[in-house]
Amino acid sequence: MKDFRFIELDPVDMPRLHATELAIVKSRKDSIILWRPNGKYITLGYFQVPEQELDLDYCREHDIPVVRRIGGGGIGVLNPMVPAYTIITSEDSEVIPKKIEKSYEVICNGIVLALKELGITAEFSPINDVLINGKKFSGSSQFRLDGMVVQHGFITLWLDIPEMVRVLKIVPEKFMDKGVSKLEERVTFINREAEAQGLGPFEFKDIRDAAIKGFSEALGINISNGEMTSDEIRTVDEEIGRFKSDEWNFKAKLFEKANLKAVYKAKKGVIKISAWVLDDKIKDLMITGDFLIYPEKALVDIEEALKGSSLEEKELVDRVKSVEGVEFVGMSPEDFATAILSGKDQN
Repeated sequence: MKDFRFIELDPVDMPRLHATELAIVKSRKDSIILWRPNGKYITLGYFQVPEQELDLDYCREHDIPVVRRIGGGGIGVLNPMVPAYTIITSEDSEVIPKKIEKSYEVICNGIVLALKELGITAEFSPINDVLINGKKFSGSSQFRLDGMVVQHGFITLWLDIPEMVRVLKIVPEKFMDKGVSKLEERVTFINREAEAQGLGPFEFKDIRDAAIKGFSEALGINISNGEMTSDEIRTVDEEIGRFKSDEWNFKAKLFEKANLKAVYKAKKGVIKISAWVLDDKIKDLMITGDFLIYPEKALVDIEEALKGSSLEEKELVDRVKSVEGVEFVGMSPEDFATAILSGKDQN
C-alpha cells in the first residue's frame, strides 16, 4: 500500500491553504490535508468572475474575503463549520485513475465511506458532488499541475443557507438538471441530516478521524501523521502573496463593451459568454462560469482561438477543437459554440 503523509491545518486562512497546496506540488510528496477555515470566506472557481457570481457589496460589508483557487468549478461559501480535505499525489500514481471523471469518483468515495463511519448514508453524484438524501453537502474541485493531481473539497457540518442565498447571484440555468428551482432545495449539511437520524452533532475531529479511515479505504493507502518540510514552508511564504492580491482574486473583468452575453447550461457546468461582436465576427470575448477543463490555462487559448471567428457553428467548433491538449469534463467543444450562438437569441 502506498504511504501518504497526513497534515492537519485547523484552522487555516485560505491564502495559506492554497499556498500550502502549491508547496506540496513542488515537493511532490503524497499528502492528505484535513483543514478548516479560520473564518468566513468565498472560494471562487478559477474561471469565475466575482462581479457575475457574488454580491460584492454584501461581502465587503460583512468582511467576507473572496479568494480565487487554481481549480475550476463553482463558488464555495465557507465558515469554520465547513471542514475540508486536499489530496495531492502524482498523476502517475496507481491510486488515482488517469481519467479525470473517474478520479473524482474514486476520491469522493472516501467522503462516502467517511460518512458511513458516522452512521450516515451518502452517495457520489457525478461529476464532483456527494449527496445525502439527494441534497449536496460536499463539492470538490481538482487541478493538475506539473504532473501532480490536487483535489480539494468540502465536508460541510453546518451552513448558513440564508446567507448563502443572500451572497450568491444564482442563475436559473444552474439547477436545470437538478430537479429543483432554488438553492434551498439543493443543499444540506451533515449535522442537519444527522439530527434527523438521532445522530451527532459532529465536530471537526469527528470528520477528521472518519475522513482518514474513508480515504484510506477508498484509495487503498496508508495514512500517517507528518509535518511540512522547511523547503515547503519557505515555498508557502513565497506563494501566499498571490492569493491575497486583488490582481489574482479579482483579475477577470467583464467587458463593458460586450454586446453579446449568454448563460448556457451544458451537461455538467454553466458557461457564461461576454463578447464584442462586429459584422458577425467575434472581436473580443471572455468565457467564464462553473465548469471543468484541463489544464485550466487552456481557456485562454480557447478564447484566443475564437477571436476573429464568424458566428457559424462549424467554425466556432473547429476553432475550439484547434486548441490541443484540452480535456473537457462533462461538456464538449460544441457546448462552447452553442453558448456563443445562444447569445444571439438572448440579446
